[in-house]
Amino acid sequence: MKILEILEKFDFFRRGDDSLRKTITQNITHVTLAPGTFTLHEGDPCNAIAFVGRGRIRVFRTGETGRDITLYNVEGGESCFLSVMALLSSRPYPASALVEAPVDAVILPAGVFRELMERNIHVRTFVFDMMGERFAHLTSLLEEIAFGKMDRRLADFLLRRFMTEGTDPPALPVTHEQIAGELGTAREVVSRLLKEFESVGAIRLMRGRIILRNRSELEAYIPSR
Repeated sequence: MKILEILEKFDFFRRGDDSLRKTITQNITHVTLAPGTFTLHEGDPCNAIAFVGRGRIRVFRTGETGRDITLYNVEGGESCFLSVMALLSSRPYPASALVEAPVDAVILPAGVFRELMERNIHVRTFVFDMMGERFAHLTSLLEEIAFGKMDRRLADFLLRRFMTEGTDPPALPVTHEQIAGELGTAREVVSRLLKEFESVGAIRLMRGRIILRNRSELEAYIPSR
């Protein structure tokens, strides 16, 4: 993607005046990142902010046991909430960020972004809107971890990911261990529940791949659907 094509995905750039757009375009750097690339590790300083045009970056924490839990994903038209918080507070990045799908993004230095936020209402609105959305998501995640049943969480995860694949039939190239990392649970728990889903005809399990067979059977695990 071209730099302007990425920037036009963000409302603050589209609505910004000539001065704002000029400042951004003069200081921006275009990057492409391959899957498996870490953009930040926990404890790293946050010296810039990335605006993603396309792709997917997984933001996660690793516990003392070595088990991961996904906090959220950053996709096209989004930026990383924790990066912004670390950048504005001058604190280390509190998580890890790993590219899962090839990323096209632009990067703006921390000092430039701070200056733009101080003097431009559209940039501030972007940050506050992102804060509200991510806080709501993280609150929901905490509730699910504390109170949610894992079969419901797994079914919801699979349905959301199936929707983004665009294959017929929908198929996910994912391992049981990767799903466990996304949901913050043990691989054995995921494997047991996936076999249960397969036994009722909701999915078909293959090596490194899960195929959707019956959406209604999977949706039955989520009472609100």
